Amino acid sequence: MRRLLLFFVVIVAGAAALGAVYYFQHLPGKGELQIGRTAIQIEIADNPLTQYQGLSGRESLCADCGMLFVFKKSAIQTFVMRGMKFPLDMIFIADHKIAEIWKEIPNPKAGEEPEYIQSLNVADQVLEVNAGFADYHKLKIGDAISY
Repeated sequence: MRRLLLFFVVIVAGAAALGAVYYFQHLPGKGELQIGRTAIQIEIADNPLTQYQGLSGRESLCADCGMLFVFKKSAIQTFVMRGMKFPLDMIFIADHKIAEIWKEIPNPKAGEEPEYIQSLNVADQVLEVNAGFADYHKLKIGDAISY
């Protein structure tokens, strides 16, 4: 009986260790993105785990920070404001240029269904920033993005 219990403890501990390794290997990367003269500190979400989590559950985002979602292929992109606690601007990027901007997307209030956002144009990246960011920095379609 003790051997069986020890076996299960080892299995559970091993599974937990593997889960922790997987989690830490899939945390967002970090970097800097430039739109014109505007520098943005970014977290990079480039896998299903970090893309699903996104900014959900966070209380805020610093003024010059954002999350960049990087996709393997250009496509119409769909996002949901699930678990968001603050409103966003979403900047859809194709071939290192702004293809589309969604401004002032509200976070859901208690009891509300979260809003779905679907790009009208194909994009291979999407930058999420605080609501008002695009207007404050006078971003427009066609602006070049560099890293």
